[in-house]
Amino acid sequence: MTADDALVRLDSAQRSWTDALEAHWSAPPAPGYDERLLQLANAAEEQASAFRFADREGLAWRPLPNASASLQPPPELRPDFNRTGPPELWARFDEAVKELGLALEGVSSVRIAQVFDKLSESLRTLSYANRPEEAVPHRRAG
Repeated sequence: MTADDALVRLDSAQRSWTDALEAHWSAPPAPGYDERLLQLANAAEEQASAFRFADREGLAWRPLPNASASLQPPPELRPDFNRTGPPELWARFDEAVKELGLALEGVSSVRIAQVFDKLSESLRTLSYANRPEEAVPHRRAG
């Protein structure tokens, strides 16, 4: 693998992340909300992997000044929206969004990857919390 491969992977992860974010911009929490959350969780996981790979290939992250002030999730994911799901899960998501803004202002690709992992985990948990009961995977007794 080369630095060029890392750039391609970062670009692909960014497209997945952007596409998943765009799915939330005009959609109210309605049927499919849990799937949109899961899609965004998967895109965050892809971002984390791409940033780790870029770091291993020696690519430096160019800081984004004021990212913490300007980074906003889509409307249906913001605290002032009528979000569905447990408030403590949304608090973890909100904290991860703040951490992502700060990480993007820095130079550490590893830190950015860690925050995308945190976002992925919180979004995946929210996705399951917003699924109809019959759609939630259950553990077998045993």
